[in-house]
Amino acid sequence: MWDMTDENIAVALGTLVVRFAHAEEHLIDILGILIGSEDSGVARQIFRSVASEKARLDIIRALLERTFRNAKRARF
Repeated sequence: MWDMTDENIAVALGTLVVRFAHAEEHLIDILGILIGSEDSGVARQIFRSVASEKARLDIIRALLERTFRNAKRARF
């Protein structure tokens, strides 16, 4: 079991949380590009309305690989 009084674990956990938040922001930007929206608020609402991380990635992957508009796009 983790001992949360261990400073190294607390620092690692804090770093992970911060990096995850930044990764989500980049995924929102990618979603916006794939749906063709110049309004980041639209992509943010769509992204946040999907609760599962797996489902979010599945949606982004499907938009990239299966839509006519993005089919010839280079991978990110």
